[in-house]
Order: sequence, then C-alpha cells, then structure tokens
Amino acid sequence: MKLFEAVSVLSYGISALIPKKKNRWVFGAWFGTAVSDNTKALYDYVAAEHPEIERIWVAREPEKVKLPGCIVIKRNSLKSLPYLLTARVAVMNQGFGDLAAVNLLGGVFRTQLWHGVAWKKIGRDAYPALKGLEARVFSLENTYDLYIAPSRRYAESVKSAFGAKEEEILLCGQPRNEGLFSPAFLAESRRGVEEALGVRGKRLIVYMPTFRDKTAEVFSFHTLEGDPRFQALAKKYNFVVVEKLHFKSGQQQEGETGERLVYGLPGADAAQLLGAADLLVTDYSSCFFDYLITDRPIIHYAYDYDYYKNKDRGLYYDIDEVAAGTVAGDTAELLKALEANLAGDPCRERRAEIRERFITFESADNSRRIFEAIEKRLGR
Repeated sequence: MKLFEAVSVLSYGISALIPKKKNRWVFGAWFGTAVSDNTKALYDYVAAEHPEIERIWVAREPEKVKLPGCIVIKRNSLKSLPYLLTARVAVMNQGFGDLAAVNLLGGVFRTQLWHGVAWKKIGRDAYPALKGLEARVFSLENTYDLYIAPSRRYAESVKSAFGAKEEEILLCGQPRNEGLFSPAFLAESRRGVEEALGVRGKRLIVYMPTFRDKTAEVFSFHTLEGDPRFQALAKKYNFVVVEKLHFKSGQQQEGETGERLVYGLPGADAAQLLGAADLLVTDYSSCFFDYLITDRPIIHYAYDYDYYKNKDRGLYYDIDEVAAGTVAGDTAELLKALEANLAGDPCRERRAEIRERFITFESADNSRRIFEAIEKRLGR
C-alpha cells in the first residue's frame, strides 16, 4: 500500500469516530475546481427548499465562490477540517477528492451523484488490474451510501463500477438535467450562448468529446475551418460550431468572438450548451444521454473507437447498442453526417428507443427525489 493510500485509510477511520451535526451538509465538485454539475444543482434545491440545512461548499479558490447563505471553505485547509469532520451528509460528483485530498468521510452519509450516465468504464471497472490489498483500498475509497441511476439498465453498471447494492441505488435522473425539461431554460441557454459568441441567427452545433486516458489527442473542429467542404456546409446550413472539451482534457482555446466557424467556450456550463444546441456532436461522452431529453439530432464521431474500447478507458456498451444518432468514423463520414442531420432528422426513432432504455427515470423533479431519499435513509 502506498503512503498516500495508507494516510487516506487512516483518516477515514479516525473521521468515523467524530460526532456529526445532523443538519450540516458538505458539497464539492470536480476536485474543488468548480461550482457546477449535479452537486451544484442539488445544492440549489436544498438552498431554496430547505434553508434549515447548513450548507458547506468546498473550493480550491473560495474567494471566487459566490453562494449566498453558504459557508465556503478552502480545500485541504486546516479551517476546513471542523466542517468536514462533523458533516452528516456529503454530496460529490467525483469522489472524496471533491472535498479533500484524503478521505474524511467516515461516518458521513456519502451521496455519489457522479457526472453523467457512463458509457466509458468508470470506478473499479476502469482499473481491472487492481488486485489484493490495492483493490480493497480502492473499493473503500469508492464506496458510497447513495447512488443514482436513471434506468435499471444503467443501475447494473453502477453495481459493477462501485460494488453498489440494489438498495443503495435510487432510480432517478440527474439534478443538472432538470432545466432541459424547461422551454424557458432552453430559450435562456440559447440567448446566453449567442451573447457569449457574439453571433445571432445561426444554427448552433455543440461539440463535447470525452477525455482519453492514454492519449492527449482529441479531435477539434478547428482543424476543419480551412476545409472547403466544411466551409460550404457552414454556408449552406448557416451554422457555427461551439467546442467544450472534457474537464480532464487539459488546455483548449478560449472563447472567441467575431466572424468564425468554430468557437471555443471552455468555461461554459455544459447544461447551458446542451440547452442551446441544435445539434450535438460527441464521441463516447455521457453528455448525449442528457441531450436526449431535448429530442434533437446527435452525431457520434467515433474516429478512434477500436483504440478507445480496447486500449484506453474501455466501454460498457458496443457502439451499435447505445449510439443515439449517426455514427461517423472519419472526416468524410463526419461531413456526410452533418449534412444529413442538418437537412433532416434521420434518427428520431432511434433516439426514442435509447431514451427509453437508458434514461427511463429522468424528470424535472430529480433533486427533490434525491433529497427525500437521503432524508429517508437517515431516518428523518
């Protein structure tokens, strides 16, 4: 066992001995780097509907976090310890690392909201080589009291990835997706993205790929800006492309304004981009499951499918089983798919099928259901 892992196991055991404050909830997301995703959406519900809950948010740069009525603490600071060690409920979208570098969640009700319906393998499924003590430590650090799954089919992946028990899984959608059911949210998202880009009256294609564990190479539409075929399509169908790379994908181009065909909006909220998009292009990212709520066209650009499935992260489902739109394997096929989906809607029935199979329990009421499930499991 590595020293860091030993310290984390020890801190977990010690934290379990400390009494908890029943109405103190601690929230974190993306290792303390963001105030976003499912954690933020559930936080907003708790803040609005249950002000009796003392809310703590963990951030690497707390001075930049503006959450009225919330105690914002710095990740890994001494001042954060009294709050983390006495919280009754912890809400995360990655794991204990959202709250601290070591596991301080002993005796805490641990709520794992994750950050999407995984197509790529996650949790212990992503690290099959772990054995013995190392595997046991990994399981300890990735075990929670409540998980969510928007379909029974996906619940099986949660069991496999986290060792979750049937009774620990709530069949419920993601809090961050509630806005996608609202016409007002969709309209506001559109206005917000257009203002950020400085464009009006264009069709918006949003490109959101996932990250790769073993290669830094991720396709960008910027490589097509000089391609006459792409330029002709953009003129014919009056579109621009907005790119948002995955959180773990590293640097990407900052947002640009002015006359362009491809824009980068690295800081944009994913739900806002999905709400604004007329067409989504992705690969193996879970964002397409969220986008299914809007019932708009999807393209899967699976240019490295064999490599990603067999040599990188690995996938739970074959592409033929789960793809909710046109699949393209190279640039020529991508351009052909763009034309087909901008000219019509060739995969409407397929989307309905995948929606029913994988996001059966998505609704505009996810946060309330999760809150009530936590309270019920706490015996309140």
